[in-house]
Amino acid sequence: MNVEEEVQRLREEIKRLGQVQTDGSYKVTFGTLFNDDQCANIFEALVGTLRAAKKRKVVSYDGELLLQGVHDNVEITLNPTPPPPTATPSSSASHQPKLKKSTSSLSSSSELRSKTQI
Repeated sequence: MNVEEEVQRLREEIKRLGQVQTDGSYKVTFGTLFNDDQCANIFEALVGTLRAAKKRKVVSYDGELLLQGVHDNVEITLNPTPPPPTATPSSSASHQPKLKKSTSSLSSSSELRSKTQI
C-alpha cells in the first residue's frame, strides 16, 4: 500500500471511530486510533501515516510526533474536504478572442510576389 492509499484508509478509520463536528470535520483521540484492533491490522506505522496526512493537510493535531501513552488524549482532526469547484462552460468560452477570416486567398507565393510588385 502506498502513502496515498494509507492516508485514504486513515480518513476512513477516523470517520469510523471519530465524532463528526458541526463544520464537517471528524475528531478522534490518538489513543482511540492506536488501540483499535482494525487500525493495528491496517497500519504498520500509524504515526508515520499520521505525519504524512498532516503534511498533506488532511489531518491536524498538536505536536510533531505522537507516542502511545504520553499522547493518548491528543485530538486528531480530520479536516473537512472542500466541495469540488463548479465550472461554468460559458464563462471560459466568452473570454476567447474571435478570429477573423481572411477575405483574400492567394494560392501560391508567386501570386503574392506578382501582386506586391504591381
